[in-house]
Amino acid sequence: VGIITLPDSLPDGEYTFSETLQSPSHPPQNAFPSPTFIRDRTPPTVTIATPTNGAILPTNGLQPFQASASDLHGVNHISLLVDGDTIKQCTFEFQAPPYDCSVDWDLSTVAVGPHRLAVFATDNTPSQNGKIEEIEVSVGPLPPLQFRRGDANGDGVVDISDAVRILLVLFSGYQATCLDALDTNDDGELNLTDAIYLLQYLFTNGPAIPPPSPNPGPDPTIDNLSCSQGV
Repeated sequence: VGIITLPDSLPDGEYTFSETLQSPSHPPQNAFPSPTFIRDRTPPTVTIATPTNGAILPTNGLQPFQASASDLHGVNHISLLVDGDTIKQCTFEFQAPPYDCSVDWDLSTVAVGPHRLAVFATDNTPSQNGKIEEIEVSVGPLPPLQFRRGDANGDGVVDISDAVRILLVLFSGYQATCLDALDTNDDGELNLTDAIYLLQYLFTNGPAIPPPSPNPGPDPTIDNLSCSQGV
């Protein structure tokens, strides 16, 4: 019985070893080859698709936690961890790629503040080389959206085209992603007076547009108008 020690300089790959039987009275004979030996010291490549590092997440709802891994000899399993606790493990063993793993992370069950997300993956070699990838996210509260009051079309400039956009939203079925920006007089309602208020400001030295204006910012007043997309 012999022990074969592989030199460190031997690159990763697949190898087959064979023995030669030799004695003084017989010519050399090749013995049966041993099974193929895989040398793989390279861990899998791990990618976190979502969420992204540094993301600020809401305090409720389901957040997709998605990751993937790849390796020359296949991926054995992927574990998804939150603050060191495994919340999902995907096992592949000798399946063919792709190797994807995902879970809907219930944000209502976690504390507000920073959280460390990690993905750990191992390959299919006997030594099961492992690789871990980590990011940090923060769970709410989300910062308020910023918008520019009067900039109804969202082009960054307050002019007559914004008054036209207000009228189109009111009377022609146009959609607006930030109704707060159309509320030029900040009375908490969207109606014809907002277009008139804007035209008076632009052409008759009318009263100034209430904040946030001229620079974008959060809405300083509470109302029922929504703003799903700010600047």
